[in-house]
Amino acid sequence: MPKGRGKREKSGEKSNHTFKTEEVNILIIDDEPQIGAVLSEILSNQGHQASVFNNGKDGIEALKNGGYEMLITDLGMPDLSGWEVINIAKQIEPGVIAGVITGWDISEAEAKQKGVDFLIAKPFESNQVVQTVAKALKLKTG
Repeated sequence: MPKGRGKREKSGEKSNHTFKTEEVNILIIDDEPQIGAVLSEILSNQGHQASVFNNGKDGIEALKNGGYEMLITDLGMPDLSGWEVINIAKQIEPGVIAGVITGWDISEAEAKQKGVDFLIAKPFESNQVVQTVAKALKLKTG
């Protein structure tokens, strides 16, 4: 336990110095509940509001109700793929920052062509998620 706490303080210092960003509402869509829960915890610890949905349809409904600045979706899901989720999301909320979390080998160029602002590869580490989200927010908000 102390080891983890020490790491968090250290990465917290770095995050505050280099990756401090505004706090936003983030919509997480992943058909694996444990992945959604871990992402939510990581992002909530950074001060963000995170809502998790386990399928694309419910996530899209939540997005329609508004209030989300960022979307993080898995690519491989049974009802709607992450690509479909992002396509629909960008039609509903063109300014939403869209991220993909995946174990698939996707190039950044391919992702950008499909409206994706950032990629998080599985398996992921919390520091990687924090930094990637912070960079995406900084790029979009200036």
